[in-house]
Amino acid sequence: MRLLTVVLACAVLAGCEYEPLPVDQDQTFDEMIVSAIWEAEHNGAGEAQLALLREAQSEGKVTFEEAKTAAHAVVDCIDAAGSQGFYEEKVNGSGLLVPEYYSLANTDEQTAIADACDTQEGFWVVTIYQMQPSSQEMRDAYLEQQAPLLRACLEDAGYATDPDDTAYDLARQAKQALIDTDGDVNCYGEANLDGF
Repeated sequence: MRLLTVVLACAVLAGCEYEPLPVDQDQTFDEMIVSAIWEAEHNGAGEAQLALLREAQSEGKVTFEEAKTAAHAVVDCIDAAGSQGFYEEKVNGSGLLVPEYYSLANTDEQTAIADACDTQEGFWVVTIYQMQPSSQEMRDAYLEQQAPLLRACLEDAGYATDPDDTAYDLARQAKQALIDTDGDVNCYGEANLDGF
């Protein structure tokens, strides 16, 4: 199973064989990294990725530099296997700088190369970087900050909100409104949310 964050990597690489790791919002970094190391060891991670995970375990966090190293390793692996990989850094909606990697996925062979390199070189490191408690705290704080925008947008569009709704409740409602209206009511985008 895989963490929610690398839904990003899966989407980017056009195909993912694993389910997200179940993430408990109260899970400590120690619990998260132990689970990730076990999953990585039993699902095809290479020694370089395992070394990064063990380093993160001793540091108590996955640093941006460790995640960046893993992302570059995925791109290098893709290129070495005869496809084409791409790397870029983006600040997500919550302000977290994320190393992203992409690949050509025009053929089954390119998709297989991307999946294999993702598994071998970067998946668990980049996932833990995005899902670790410090990153989640940043996401939660940003969502709380954007909640009034979500509420106002939903109400302006004719959707009733409950005063007791949490920021996550409002984000879910905004996402559903986006789906139900085929993108016409995009409070999610107006509040500059990404990945909630």
